Amino acid sequence: MNSNIVVVDLQLVSTPGYVKARAVIRIELPGGVLVISGFSVIEKDGKAPWVGFPSKQGKIPGKYFPIVEAEGQLRNHIIEMILEAHRTAATKAA
Repeated sequence: MNSNIVVVDLQLVSTPGYVKARAVIRIELPGGVLVISGFSVIEKDGKAPWVGFPSKQGKIPGKYFPIVEAEGQLRNHIIEMILEAHRTAATKAA
C-alpha cells in the first residue's frame, strides 16, 4: 500500500498480562496529518502477537467498543507497521 503511515511511538509494556506494547501512529494525508493513539500489541498463550485497535470499555465488564476502525489494505498496513515496530523494539530490549 502506498501511504505515509508511521509508528510514532511504541512503548513495550513490562507489567504481566496479555498487552505487550502500546502504539501511536501518524498518517500523512493530502490535507494534513492524523495521529491515532490507543493501539495495543496483544499476545496470548504463546500465539503470534496481534494488534488491537483503539477501543473503550463499556458498562458491561469485559465488553469493549471500537473507537477507531480501518478496513482492507489500510487495516493490514497499519497492523504490519505496528507489528514490525514491536519486533524491532522487542529485539533491542532482549
